[in-house]
Amino acid sequence: MEEDELMAKALITKMQNSDSPLLEKLRSGAVISSPEASAIFFGDKPLEDKRWAETAIGEDSPTGETTIFINDAKFKDAGAGENYRPKIVLGEQLHILKNVAPERYQKLLKAANNQKMNEWAAESFQHVTSPINEEGKPKRIEDIEQRPFEEWYPKSRFDQVMGGYLFGGDPDIPSMKTWNRDLPYGDEFITELEILRKDLGLD
Repeated sequence: MEEDELMAKALITKMQNSDSPLLEKLRSGAVISSPEASAIFFGDKPLEDKRWAETAIGEDSPTGETTIFINDAKFKDAGAGENYRPKIVLGEQLHILKNVAPERYQKLLKAANNQKMNEWAAESFQHVTSPINEEGKPKRIEDIEQRPFEEWYPKSRFDQVMGGYLFGGDPDIPSMKTWNRDLPYGDEFITELEILRKDLGLD
């Protein structure tokens, strides 16, 4: 078994055995949708949906409760490993970190506020708002980001940056296999991310 696969399995064991108070807050902050309910949420063409998962909050949730939906069909079609679901659930739970641990979230956000990260975020925003995808083809209208940067970054992209740091390169998660962990995080942000990893019981 390759080293990255061994590390991926070890991470699952840590997650299952963790008694982290922060992890418990995240777990209690959202309902995890069943595969069947998730399939209904993503509709008849889940493979065409750009979303690998979705954390539906408030009016965006069919039930009104904060709910995490996983696009299982998309993951399986991309060859996801057997342990992808609990990992992607934790990645999605980072979307509610700002609600269950607001001081921690603001500390991470402040630590990420450096010139190089800000430049990277601006470039990333240009990509998601462009009508042309990375292959030079037109995007579907629903795949073009419509929110202003000030709403998109803290509510969406920043959470993905944290998830990318924690799970980048994980062979179980196709959407993370090519995630670039060499982003210009900066020393202060890396320090806070490592504290987050430890507090989630993942170190």
